[in-house]
Amino acid sequence: MTAPDRTPRAATRARRRTLLAHLSPTDPVEIPALAERLGISESTVRRDLAGLERDGQVLRVLGGAVAKGGDPSWRQKERTNAEAKRRIAVRAGELVAPGSVVLLDAGTSVAAVAQVLAARAGLTLATFGLPSLENAADGAADVLVIGGRLHQRGGRFVGAWTHLLLDSLSPDIAFVGADMFDVARGINCPDAELAGLKSRAIEVSDQVWVLLDRSKLTAPRRHRFWAPTPQTLGLIVESPVTEPERQAVDAFRAAGHTVVVA
Repeated sequence: MTAPDRTPRAATRARRRTLLAHLSPTDPVEIPALAERLGISESTVRRDLAGLERDGQVLRVLGGAVAKGGDPSWRQKERTNAEAKRRIAVRAGELVAPGSVVLLDAGTSVAAVAQVLAARAGLTLATFGLPSLENAADGAADVLVIGGRLHQRGGRFVGAWTHLLLDSLSPDIAFVGADMFDVARGINCPDAELAGLKSRAIEVSDQVWVLLDRSKLTAPRRHRFWAPTPQTLGLIVESPVTEPERQAVDAFRAAGHTVVVA
């Protein structure tokens, strides 16, 4: 007798990736809260958590779950929600004027923007992120490396030298990634060092756009550090599907931010 195929379908895999993005390795999230945030039933949440637990990605606790282990590496993040990142990147590229100096954050969502912009001669792409540097290295655009001490797992340069180089720039436009965005507090970051770096990148840039795929629209706070943002900025978001996602986008607009849907 043939064993049943336990490989989840594409839609299930995508939903589970979104669910996983809502989990923290330290703060348990309860099943009803996950169901509300994702706009799915509690029974679906339980099935997805069971599948993720079998794969070793989550740890079930009483009434909910936590993510297993620490933050994934940038190589792992690069493979997550790749199609959504591509659509967001294409929309971001439409906002960049010829001859601009573009500041690119260290995240993999922003690296997709680097890939879109790399072919455009006349642009200057400045980045402290290895993913963006890798995607821009062979293109027609000029590339400025904002170096410093290498944070290997995060794929970014950090430290005093990085801040010094940032202070020497006046970018026309910056694209910044986020694990989670809060209208009151700003961008949620895994450590104080990255929070300070994102804050400085935002401060030196004339125009700032934060990139959010669907998994980030209703994500809970995952970390204890924040990069404050201006009262108004731009957000490029993946088209919302569930009611909680639509409410999140409406809240961004109500707070005065410009929202572009990709």
